Amino acid sequence: ALESPYQQWCAEQRYGRSVVAYLQSSGLLNAQLSLAHGVFTTRDDMELLAKAGSSIVHNASSNLRLRNGIAPLCEMLDAGVNVALGLDSMALNDDADLFQEMRLVANLHRSPSQQLDARQVFSMATINGAKALGKSAELGSLECGKQADFLVLDVSRLPVPRVALDTNIFAQLLHYAGADTIRQVYVAGECVMDEGHHRRLDEASLRDDLYQQLSLFGLRKVATSQASLAEIKPYLADYLAARRGV
Repeated sequence: ALESPYQQWCAEQRYGRSVVAYLQSSGLLNAQLSLAHGVFTTRDDMELLAKAGSSIVHNASSNLRLRNGIAPLCEMLDAGVNVALGLDSMALNDDADLFQEMRLVANLHRSPSQQLDARQVFSMATINGAKALGKSAELGSLECGKQADFLVLDVSRLPVPRVALDTNIFAQLLHYAGADTIRQVYVAGECVMDEGHHRRLDEASLRDDLYQQLSLFGLRKVATSQASLAEIKPYLADYLAARRGV
């Protein structure tokens, strides 16, 4: 929702109001709803989202790659909106490293008048994500009665300066950690990843099968995609001309 300026414009043209206002009037705005992106949310939208308990999933790297802009993250948080972090899939974030995404988010929303606290960014990547899924009673933080999902990090793999006793651990991990810092991944108390290797899956066999399927798919798909794009192009040109008032 509201990923691009075209979505914002289309909602105004079709509904006479913003996407968020339309969802609210349709009875769809509630705590079970999470909206990806939200780059073009207005202050009024934020107030509606916060009041309804709905979530925004911020996909910073995807928005930058597609030239859609930068979501008003700090304003959303100030308005009380639950904001989680996403990667918008491997198609738009090639390494799927959430530590890198957190670092990007922290640096992207930094200005002389505002900046995110490191713990806020970690909250968006953990408990806020659980809230967006409606699973905050089970996931998102290490508490008695919750599922034991956690990472084991090797701080010796961090570049200098090393972690010291008086260091803000959230700031250290935010600025220096990455996928290669992770030693193990636990889900529900079970170690499922150990030093980058999945304990349940035959990775080599899966990778070989994937490469084979992608090769077959690619040969069939290229011709079909080119023909489909040629059919769509005139309609897209008309739409963009109307959008620019040409």
